[in-house]
Amino acid sequence: MRLVAVGAPDSSGHYRIRQPLEALRAKGTVNYEARAHLPIAFTRSGPQDVHLDPDVEVVVLQRPMMYFMPDVIDVLHRKHIKVAIDLDDDFHTAHAHNRAFQLNHPKVNPLQNWNHLGECIKRADLVTVSTDALAKRYGSHGRVAVLRNAVDDDWLGIPHRGNGHTLGWAGTVVNHPIDLQATRGGVALALREHPDWKFFCVGGAKYANLVQKGLELDEEPIASDWRPLELHPLLVSAIDVGIVPLHDSVFNQAKSWLKGIEYSALGIPFVASDLPEYQLLKRRFGLGVLAPPRARNWQRRLGAIMDEQHLHEAYREWSRAQVRQFLTISVNAWRWQEAWETLRCRPARDACHSLL
Repeated sequence: MRLVAVGAPDSSGHYRIRQPLEALRAKGTVNYEARAHLPIAFTRSGPQDVHLDPDVEVVVLQRPMMYFMPDVIDVLHRKHIKVAIDLDDDFHTAHAHNRAFQLNHPKVNPLQNWNHLGECIKRADLVTVSTDALAKRYGSHGRVAVLRNAVDDDWLGIPHRGNGHTLGWAGTVVNHPIDLQATRGGVALALREHPDWKFFCVGGAKYANLVQKGLELDEEPIASDWRPLELHPLLVSAIDVGIVPLHDSVFNQAKSWLKGIEYSALGIPFVASDLPEYQLLKRRFGLGVLAPPRARNWQRRLGAIMDEQHLHEAYREWSRAQVRQFLTISVNAWRWQEAWETLRCRPARDACHSLL
């Protein structure tokens, strides 16, 4: 099957489009191609054609939100090309201060928003998502497959660089405006009990004061700038114990376990909010410690890990082994292939039937 996939120019496109395709192509058994965009021919009335080789059978689009994309899907259907849409977030329920909400709200951005995405989903032959909650949100038509996030194999080869006394978070308040508050100050309490420990925020240098406020820290944390994807794991590897705080909201109920498996691939023990995907990660693979949103829960769980430094090396080896066996992209790439290959068996959808 000839497939062309268009991934977003960010970590979601990296993890959910480009890396799975690269892993599948490495096996030499598929004819899949990743692109940055589609070659669309426009007239004043809108998209008129999509210039693709005649043997292309499937096009994968990641979170299509531009106003013309529903018409593009109709064009592809008229050319008898199946369309799959990939999503990694519940855009309809993001917090008002989340950058995704601000960029994609119909009143803020009439040209690119989740209303256009909804029209694309109606037309799609398949929707692939990263969590069960997203499947319920965007797959009510039944044409949906859950493809849980996996981590690059390269993360497993990065040595741990922590000093044994670094508690940390890889994230930015731009995308997590109220998530740090889910710790209820428990991180600060754990640090007060361990004065030789410091807090490090990967990617939060511009907002270190907001990280301090959200976690109720006594002092502004050490923080790095956000770096390109290839450098990001090197910075994260300086953390000894990680946190994944998530406010209990509809949006976060649909968040994937990606940050947790990134920590685990580097051998970093972590405490996460007690939400569905982290419950699943704990239940299936034993990774992570769960903390309900109370200060004493975060304080006690972090403190217990910080006190067990003599066990950290053994944990690093074990958690990396779990990721290597079950949670890398190379191990799971077949799931993407299996989902896309099901389109071969589905009846063709043309523009007249695409709203059914």
